[in-house]
Amino acid sequence: MSPRVAIGVDVGGSKIAGALVDLDSGRILTSRQIATGASDGGAEVFQRLSIIIDEIFQDADEKSWPVIGTGIGVPELVNLNGAVKSTWNFDLGDIDLQHDLDICKTRAVEVRVESDVRAAALAELQFGLGQDYESFVYVSIGTGLSFAFASNGRLHRGANGYAIHFASSPLETVCAGCGQQHPFVLEDMAGGAGLTRTVHRLSGAEASVGDILNGAAGVCGDKVRDQAARALASYIGQLVNIFDPHSVILGGGLGTAPAYSDRIVERVPDYIWAPDCRSLPLLRSKFGADTGAIGAAALWA
Repeated sequence: MSPRVAIGVDVGGSKIAGALVDLDSGRILTSRQIATGASDGGAEVFQRLSIIIDEIFQDADEKSWPVIGTGIGVPELVNLNGAVKSTWNFDLGDIDLQHDLDICKTRAVEVRVESDVRAAALAELQFGLGQDYESFVYVSIGTGLSFAFASNGRLHRGANGYAIHFASSPLETVCAGCGQQHPFVLEDMAGGAGLTRTVHRLSGAEASVGDILNGAAGVCGDKVRDQAARALASYIGQLVNIFDPHSVILGGGLGTAPAYSDRIVERVPDYIWAPDCRSLPLLRSKFGADTGAIGAAALWA
């Protein structure tokens, strides 16, 4: 008997990862990757996305597995109707991901689109750690930062579908001693891109994220890493204060890297107001780098 399969594609800032996923288990049956090409514009990203999906259809054809649907997670705002509504990483212009993929139209396979962080949270909800908890906050820590909240088996999308941001806008902090106002954007410091930019600004060094996390970027890198981990822990603590979830799951490339996530997890309880909540489970994603693709396919589960 053929498995129930769907195509899941995670469009990231640097790579597009696609997979053919068994919808009963969440198991990846075949996978493909290609560079995103975001610097070449949205049309190029769309072309590469089409290539990945075509290759995965061919994988399914070889096994005679009918594809139920295609799911796509993108690092942008996606509204309740599945339309991409922002251009932070690339501008798709008039391209409609739900209706303009010729390979899917030819095969009469429908497409569903979701913000990448919510797709990743869906993987945990459907097949992963989220199955064990009545509610959870999923925090994606990668090039940027975003979150999703799940409760009673459902993901919270918000009034417009935009409930994914907690670290992209400035907070206007005020010094009690001097009265000066200091706008602070957490993503500009604690995401992967922010870490490297901050170290470069302070020391002039061109350090990679890996160098910063593993202590190879010198004293400045260590200080930035530890300050960023504490700042991010404070924001996660506030998410716990706001949602009072049963658990927190960290995902993304940095959220599953022990050199960073261990420091964050250690400090989160310092920022949780209710003593009863300070021992809640703080977990790393079950699926690691595959979470986004599995979650995109799970849009059809």
